[in-house]
Amino acid sequence: MWRDNLRGIYYIALKDMRTYYLKPPSVSWGIVFPIAWILAFYLRNPQKFEELVPGLIAMTILFSTTAAEAVVINFELRLGSLERLLLAPISLPAVLFGKVLGGAIFGLMMILIVTTESVVVLGLTPNLLYLILIIIPSLL
Repeated sequence: MWRDNLRGIYYIALKDMRTYYLKPPSVSWGIVFPIAWILAFYLRNPQKFEELVPGLIAMTILFSTTAAEAVVINFELRLGSLERLLLAPISLPAVLFGKVLGGAIFGLMMILIVTTESVVVLGLTPNLLYLILIIIPSLL
């Protein structure tokens, strides 16, 4: 039973990644949105920017991942595929965890984009503690 649930979680997350998150509009939004946040705060105050990077990463994840997940659920309700998922022989928590896992993977990709942009473009030094404190809560 638990193997079926794990397999279901994997395939639901994979389906969401292929169907929704890896489409060109989502990928471009995932690149442009963090750049806009970084530039907005960097142009305002370049000296204090290094202190703002963890907060910018958290805000990027909050706005982009939750917005994308809401769109995924609405599309599936409209297309009727959510009903088919609920009728599948896996538990409801497994379906929900698969949906959340797809969004979490998208959020981790966003973290990598923001961190890479901050290090490469702006020359900030990555602090391992900041990265750990950001990555772990984003998975929860």
